[in-house]
Amino acid sequence: MSTVSKGLKFENQVAEIYRLMGYEVKQNVGVLGHQIDIILTYTMPDGTRAKTAVECKYVEGGNLKKNDVMKNINALEHLKNNHKVQNLIIVTTEGFAKNIWDAAQISGIKLLTIRELQAKIINFDSYVNRIIYDFEHWDEYKDGQRKPIIELFERANLCEYYVHLRCRDSNDVVYDPIDKYIEDWLSKGDKNHITLLGDYGTGKSSFLLYLTYVLAKSFKDDPFNIPVPIFISLKNYNQIKDIKGMIMDVLKNDYNIIIHSSAYFQNLLEDGKLILLLDGFDEMESKSNKDIILKNFDEIAKLVTKNSKVVLTSRTHYFKTHSQVKDIFNPQYDTDLLKMIRGNHRYEIMELLEFNNEQIIEFLHRHTDDYMEIWRKIKSTYNLEDLSKRPILLEMIIRSLPALLKAGREINSSRLYEVYTDMWVQREDWRSVMNRDEKTIFMEELSLHMFLNDIQSVNYNNLNQIVLDHFKRKITSKEDADVFDTDTRTCSFLNRDYNGNYKFIHKSFMEFFVAKKFCGEVTNSKITSF
Repeated sequence: MSTVSKGLKFENQVAEIYRLMGYEVKQNVGVLGHQIDIILTYTMPDGTRAKTAVECKYVEGGNLKKNDVMKNINALEHLKNNHKVQNLIIVTTEGFAKNIWDAAQISGIKLLTIRELQAKIINFDSYVNRIIYDFEHWDEYKDGQRKPIIELFERANLCEYYVHLRCRDSNDVVYDPIDKYIEDWLSKGDKNHITLLGDYGTGKSSFLLYLTYVLAKSFKDDPFNIPVPIFISLKNYNQIKDIKGMIMDVLKNDYNIIIHSSAYFQNLLEDGKLILLLDGFDEMESKSNKDIILKNFDEIAKLVTKNSKVVLTSRTHYFKTHSQVKDIFNPQYDTDLLKMIRGNHRYEIMELLEFNNEQIIEFLHRHTDDYMEIWRKIKSTYNLEDLSKRPILLEMIIRSLPALLKAGREINSSRLYEVYTDMWVQREDWRSVMNRDEKTIFMEELSLHMFLNDIQSVNYNNLNQIVLDHFKRKITSKEDADVFDTDTRTCSFLNRDYNGNYKFIHKSFMEFFVAKKFCGEVTNSKITSF
């Protein structure tokens, strides 16, 4: 884009902000032989009409210098002296050189950056700063003492352990890392929506959280050209009836960003000032029928307009009719959802790829000094190398490797979950009054409770009551109750948020215990829960 085109775009953006602030706006107005970028008219409470002349200066890579703006200062001063306008403003992209301020003060000209002007309607600075700080200071909230602005930041220390992911597009082109593709996509005005597919544990949420952080840092450095990243977790929603209203509620309630006007939200979208990162389409109401699923996607599709940018993640199987189909881009297996995506040139489909050997080694290196020794053990142990291709399973392998090797059996994902969860189940604690079987049965019951009630978390008070009800025959004192409660809350695959809500560190742990419960009932020919 040429400098002239960027300047015109900047002027249009400034004009639109003033329109949203209630001004009557005219652009490129000739007055007393001067061509003024914007003339604002505002009706005062007493009925009089005040006019303001606004000059817009797009500058790249530095502050606006006095020599570049003296002609405009003289023109604005001439208009005011002849009573054509009452107020004078210069708006620029980054800042003003020191020698402009004196001249502006003498002439009664107000100097504003685009960020300062935007802040008159909405200020993203606090939100962006919190994202950057929280991402870089995971240790401060890992124990639940402080709540990050994005809840999912609690899941892992991505600042220290994140490994760049790979993806491929519908033409089988591989992008390594995916960051290269996203950077290119952001610059394309005719590409608005990415559906990012991946099997469970391949890093969809982690990538979106990392992207939120990267874009937040970029926005802080260049707020005019970089969109504000808005991370939205979809897992707590069932049916979306008003996607824009839902996002505005999240902005207000979770991020303390108040957008008073739906029109301004729409304007931010259309101007490409926001990038909406919608995580976990597959985790929305698990019992939703086909019609609700399609309506939800159709509602999300309303966000696709002009220069808007939307990224939506989902498990791969959610978009396929045959779980064994490896090529998600084969039109033979299109579902209604995929047909909706394919039918619009604004949409793109990407698939996250599993870790290759280089990524596995990098992941191990970030977690331990003995990474090459662990890598050698992984490569020589059954199909452990295959399981290592998913980040969530690789992290479990690192923690469970000694027990896995000791088992001496073929290792699959079910066995990996069993060994990992057994590390807590078998843990000896001098305070514990729960034996192994009791721990396992309780965790199955807790998972079943969450699964059947379709909830993602249990508040501390409710969890405590569930513990009391389940172990009522063994709890004879307050001390007993405290021990059972503590033993439950400190298991390695449950975590607590700032508000005291407990949930599994990953949904797959709940699914594992529910499956274990079901398997036990089938084995014993006593199916009562399903």
